[in-house]
Amino acid sequence: MKKLLSTTFCVFGSLLFAQELNKPALDSLFTYMNREKIGAGSVSILRDGKEIYANSYGNRDYENSLQNNTQTKFRIGSISKTFTATLIMKMVENGKLTLDTKLSQFYPNIINADKITIQNLLQHTSGIQNITSTPSYLEWYLKDISKPEMLAKIDKLTSDFEPNTKEKYSNTNYILLTYILEDISKTKYENLLQKYIIKPLKLTNTKIGSKISNNNNEAKSYEYQNNNYILQPETSMTVPLGAGFIVSTPTDLNTFMNALLNAKILNPTTVSQMKTINETHGFGLFNDKIDNEIGIGHNGAIDAFRSYTFCFEATKFCYSVIQNSNEVNLAVIKNNLFNATYNLKINYPKKVISVKIETKTLAKYTNTYTSTDIPIGISFFVENNTLMAQGDGQPPFALTANNQTNFTFEPAKIEIIFSEDGKTMQMIQNKRTFNFIKKD
Repeated sequence: MKKLLSTTFCVFGSLLFAQELNKPALDSLFTYMNREKIGAGSVSILRDGKEIYANSYGNRDYENSLQNNTQTKFRIGSISKTFTATLIMKMVENGKLTLDTKLSQFYPNIINADKITIQNLLQHTSGIQNITSTPSYLEWYLKDISKPEMLAKIDKLTSDFEPNTKEKYSNTNYILLTYILEDISKTKYENLLQKYIIKPLKLTNTKIGSKISNNNNEAKSYEYQNNNYILQPETSMTVPLGAGFIVSTPTDLNTFMNALLNAKILNPTTVSQMKTINETHGFGLFNDKIDNEIGIGHNGAIDAFRSYTFCFEATKFCYSVIQNSNEVNLAVIKNNLFNATYNLKINYPKKVISVKIETKTLAKYTNTYTSTDIPIGISFFVENNTLMAQGDGQPPFALTANNQTNFTFEPAKIEIIFSEDGKTMQMIQNKRTFNFIKKD
């Protein structure tokens, strides 16, 4: 009991004495990252509803040497879902929708539409297959798609489970919620976003994304491969819709998340509903833990963009990070923001250096590997003299070569170790080792 009380005192003591931001430490971190050319992105910290820190690092455009700044706009990926869930709940408050409204009222051709409710869509309990994980997705995600075309694709999707029996993240849910919003309001999502969120909160750098514009201080995204920043293709924003088509800044994201959680957009009862976690997700919200503290918010990924916006300590502190290069694990940056507000150690990332491996060596690994440890196959192929990895139904990613048999993917803390003959492979992630065998 004495040990438990001591531990509890230390936890609350860290909160009690978190009075001043260690701004010099953060300034030093981002000066170092800029000097060493490590990664690219932008950050913001809010305390008690006011921004107390903002900074940026790296380039928004490497081809033209244009640097990121605190006003640079980034694609935020799945954080868009929090905006969409907020708008849906505004429609519920306005009496235009209920959480029990069935999907069949709008789109009866979708599998299990008569069993799926608005709440199931919000909370990822619909069972509808994730359209962005289908094998054909990578064949069409760069092209503009109309609503009838998208619905035709969704109508063909299968169900992963009976509605409301399990939870599984699916972008399809929020694509459908986008259409439902426009159906019941008889106006465009963009207009709803402006009316209920952007204008009331005075968000100056938030909008629906389109083709990335250099002239509008918008960031492109880059895969870090072979010590170079490789420009990535742009997902057509007609594809993810309310599941991932919003562009914003860390400052705007903090402002939005803080306002939402403090019932400045919706009433307190509605916010409480949104924050109630089923298994993993609430309504466009879920939890994150840093140093044993629990926060609430959302993260996102689209192309090579990675984003994060969470509030901690009953919204006293909000942290937002958006990266347009995947060189640095986003967790390193968000943990440093947290550490700076609690006088904890700032951890400096190292520059990722890939060694050159002969193509004939890489060729030994170009096949699909399967495992009895986990139900997933991983395929490897060579692109631009770089070994690429791709899990079943997932987009490919570039591996950093540490030596002829050892490769890493720093953003996800994955280590890949091949046998010298290439017949077996080990994947290490989160201190767990999974054994794979090359398919014949």
